[in-house]
Amino acid sequence: MKRIVSLGPVHNQITAPAVTAGHLVEDYRHAVVDVLTVGATGNLKVKVSNQDAKPDFAAPATVTNQWSYIDLKGRNDGGTTIVGTSGLTLPGTGSSSYAVNTDAVRWIAVDVETLSAGNVSVLLSGATNE
Repeated sequence: MKRIVSLGPVHNQITAPAVTAGHLVEDYRHAVVDVLTVGATGNLKVKVSNQDAKPDFAAPATVTNQWSYIDLKGRNDGGTTIVGTSGLTLPGTGSSSYAVNTDAVRWIAVDVETLSAGNVSVLLSGATNE
């Protein structure tokens, strides 16, 4: 039976760029990122790492602080792929849901890289196939 667990709101009506500290997702096959925006202009990217210790997702990726961007797959629109390095252009006002394949991923973080107007909330959930 599929099990879905809320990992909570990782951003709650933020009005300035911010990156989450990172969430442990090694027990989940997929993560779901739900994005809620109100008048938002900006860009969002998801970062992942397989490093044992939680990386500093706000710092540059290095040999000792390993992370990379990951693609998102749309759940509302038939599966449009958002390239990880490009990120998601925030849609003004609306809600959207994206799947993240977390096979072989230990940590995940959500980076609202730019935000020049409005606010953004992001919810993170994990899902298993058990």
